[in-house]
Amino acid sequence: MDFKTFLEHFDTIAEAPNGIPKLRSLILDLAVRGKLIPQYSHEISAVKLLKDIDEQRKKLIKAQVIRSRNAEPIEQAYEPYTTPTSWKWVRLCEVTHDLGQKKPDVTFSYIDVSAIDQEQGSVSSNVSILNPEDAPSRARKLVKKGTVIYSTVRPYLLNIAVINQEYEPESIVSTAFSVLHPFDGVSNWYLYYLLRSQYFTDYVERYQKGVAYPAISDTDLLQAPIPLPPFEEQIRIVEKVDELMTLCDRLQAAKQTRDTRRQKLRGSAIDSLMNAETDEALQKGWAIVRDNWVELSQSPEDVGDLRRSVLQLAVRGKLVPQNPNDEPVEILIKDIKTEKDRLIEGGKIKKSKLAPQIEKDAIPYELPQYWKWIVLDNICSKITDGVHATPKYTSSGIPFLSVTQLKNEQLDFSSAKYISKEQHDLFYQRCDPKKGDVLICKVGGTIGVTAVIEAEIEFSIFVQLALLKPIFVNPYYLKYVLLSGWVQKYIQDNSAGSAMPYISIGKLKAIMFPLPPLVEQKRIVAKVDELMQMCDRLEESLRQSQQWAEALAASAINHLTI
Repeated sequence: MDFKTFLEHFDTIAEAPNGIPKLRSLILDLAVRGKLIPQYSHEISAVKLLKDIDEQRKKLIKAQVIRSRNAEPIEQAYEPYTTPTSWKWVRLCEVTHDLGQKKPDVTFSYIDVSAIDQEQGSVSSNVSILNPEDAPSRARKLVKKGTVIYSTVRPYLLNIAVINQEYEPESIVSTAFSVLHPFDGVSNWYLYYLLRSQYFTDYVERYQKGVAYPAISDTDLLQAPIPLPPFEEQIRIVEKVDELMTLCDRLQAAKQTRDTRRQKLRGSAIDSLMNAETDEALQKGWAIVRDNWVELSQSPEDVGDLRRSVLQLAVRGKLVPQNPNDEPVEILIKDIKTEKDRLIEGGKIKKSKLAPQIEKDAIPYELPQYWKWIVLDNICSKITDGVHATPKYTSSGIPFLSVTQLKNEQLDFSSAKYISKEQHDLFYQRCDPKKGDVLICKVGGTIGVTAVIEAEIEFSIFVQLALLKPIFVNPYYLKYVLLSGWVQKYIQDNSAGSAMPYISIGKLKAIMFPLPPLVEQKRIVAKVDELMQMCDRLEESLRQSQQWAEALAASAINHLTI
């Protein structure tokens, strides 16, 4: 693979999802495999370089400047991968040494892990000047200009840096670092890029220990086999990596600019929908969104903005036109009250204790002329939750649903547990879910997720779910109101608990509900369904584009690494 071939695939990889991080990783991978730049026969081989390094080591050991380190030889059969013939596999401890340790006895510059600039590979300005009596117990290891430091605690954070200056007063680093001062003939920046490569990261992951705070010992780190190129090639590798990383920086900045512009344009397009005053303006807004959404979006997740806007328009009466010939909502409210009173008198349901008044100051927004605000409890014959005690499960019987079975606004019975018919009959007195009822999750990470019961199937529910039985209200319209932004915010704001948030039945009953005439509810549901299908198509189009870009990038990466 030559550099020209690499550049041919550069933009392809960069444009894929997470393309630039993948590109940075690929650059380092190619660099440490000898595939980023050509090799030249006139350059002194790594074998000769290693002999020179060995002479340096012997002199420093003899002068008692450094200690001797054992390095197990690397047999050719155990080399991690094939490198150019001018390279040599060595142990990390063969090409680096430490600078000793001391307990601070004078004022010193302390470099802790927090002082590392991960992006630049250098020490930030966050270096503390400490007196000996204030020295942390971990302040022990000496460093100087040119030293490479590698944090052995939580190494996946890649807290790696080259000390690029002489500090005054003298610098000491935390024992959380492994100090790797390269011998002459080893580029500290080549070493830095090697330590950040996927190859070295994989090595560290194999030898690190611990879960919450994984760490690798200095001993295991120093025994890592690393590929050593000739010194002149190391310099050329660093120059090329720097050049390509700078290009990645420019691509990333350009991408961020494009994404910001996209986001603003998408927001503007959605605002035009939200502010449409006439049906004609609304249709024009939808045409703009529909015809330009691929340009306005980058990923399938962006379609979520559009879905939320659809629901927001729906519950504000802006999605379909109002018809003054529709049966007035006041008649619907009267019919609901009559039916609810009948159920109470017949002993089918209990009279609610919730006050029915709507406080004017608490109204979220202004409704169309033919709509009315009403308390959610007043349009339902029942709002309750499921069984509070964990039942005894059986291998078969009646499905018992929890939040796990409420997915993507649908009920999934395939993973449901079962209870006996006797238990179900007992639970049924409290909660009797039927086709046309609405379920909403009232606890945990999926709080607020809602679904309409669409199947004629007998089942029971756990306490995590709440059951709503609407009276003369379209259940899908009820679902869309519950999923709308302002109701979801109400649920979040009125939930108790932090680790496991939950909303009480009383708070659910008190939700203010925007009620249109029944025939308009049906028109709203039909329009929401139509637009959600459009969102599905947009989402699928973006997903396919994303998959195509990922496949193209994967093919390019595979081509470059073969």
